[in-house]
Amino acid sequence: VTSLTAQNTQLREQNTQLVAEGEALRSDRDALVVEQNTIYWVAGKQDDLIRRGVIERRGGMLGIGRTTVLSRTLDANEFTAGDRRDLMEITLPDPEKTYRIVSPNDLTGLDAAPTDGKFKGTIRIANPTAFWRTSRFLVLVEA
Repeated sequence: VTSLTAQNTQLREQNTQLVAEGEALRSDRDALVVEQNTIYWVAGKQDDLIRRGVIERRGGMLGIGRTTVLSRTLDANEFTAGDRRDLMEITLPDPEKTYRIVSPNDLTGLDAAPTDGKFKGTIRIANPTAFWRTSRFLVLVEA
């Protein structure tokens, strides 16, 4: 009886430890799922986005032919965060202005990509997996 009582106590301790490890694994998994699905977007005037370190002008010669690209180091605090599973529509800051995408997001994931590459009002995402595949950061510059 003493031996069985000791084994029972040991099994309870092991069970408690396994439950705690299971909770820790679930917590880690949930954190990874959130991190994997977190996306970031920002829209604004080119000068403001350059000043904030979101985009930069690269290339060209003597100031001619420079292109606007994402900054090499992005600060997520400069963006609006969202969950790509839930964010199916992005309302642009000024519905009267047009915006163009600077980031390398896959436009085939959109409901309807404009032929001129300029957006007005809202952007509707039909396939979030495709749209966010190439970049978790979406940058829209006022045209």
